[in-house]
Amino acid sequence: MSVKEKMTALADEIRAKTGEDEPMALDEMASKIEDVYNIGVEKQNNMFWELFQCGGNRNAYTFAFSYWDAEMFYPKYDLKVVSGDSMFRFFGRRFDENGTIYIPDKTIDLTERLKSCGVKLDTSEWTSGALFTLQSGFHRIPEIDSRNIDTLLNIFSWNSLLEKIDKIILKNDGSQVFSGVFVHCLKLKDVIIEGKIGNDFDIHWSPLSKESILSIFNALLDISEEKSISLSLSAIDEAFETTDGAGDGSTSDEWKELLGTKSNWTVVLM
Repeated sequence: MSVKEKMTALADEIRAKTGEDEPMALDEMASKIEDVYNIGVEKQNNMFWELFQCGGNRNAYTFAFSYWDAEMFYPKYDLKVVSGDSMFRFFGRRFDENGTIYIPDKTIDLTERLKSCGVKLDTSEWTSGALFTLQSGFHRIPEIDSRNIDTLLNIFSWNSLLEKIDKIILKNDGSQVFSGVFVHCLKLKDVIIEGKIGNDFDIHWSPLSKESILSIFNALLDISEEKSISLSLSAIDEAFETTDGAGDGSTSDEWKELLGTKSNWTVVLM
């Protein structure tokens, strides 16, 4: 019996049981089957996230989304992170036919993905864990509140495809220590800093925009002890250039004046 014949027989059986006068059209049956399937999938996803996020009460996310495919990531509740070491480690990476992990061509905007789910990443009570270390699945990351952490270690390290961090909120006293935070962030252009930087700060891997550079300089705490900040020479040359295409920003008056406002800091261009 062909598939069409089987479907016709099933339609006749449904008609006989329901007392319908006319047989159900195959396209109508297919539509109803698809509707039932979609409802089932939605219920399964809802149940999964309900359990996975403990009804919205989960706050420990260590390795929670490690190796996840981006197509699976549609959380139901706010991601309220207290501990989250390697939360998104290798998120969005794929395995080839030989089992070798590689970086995919496409990344997602985490800010927009969470927005589409009606949820947010809440790090207001975050106390430990390098959330995004060794992750290449996002080109944009939402606001990160780090005011409850004394040492920021490798939080964004080896995010080679990351282009934008909406905002990083630091402590206002500048006491936080930065270690490997931006290592190998080779495409990071946009990042806004709120709060104060009072210890050595290295972001020389990143081709920062002028707005980002100014944001960082505005965050540098006025201190008496010697501290340093490392930036990309090519980023400075592009951001402050005086002649279009000349890439001469590091010799510009505007850059020199900016350095003068932070004479207590050693600025290293790499």
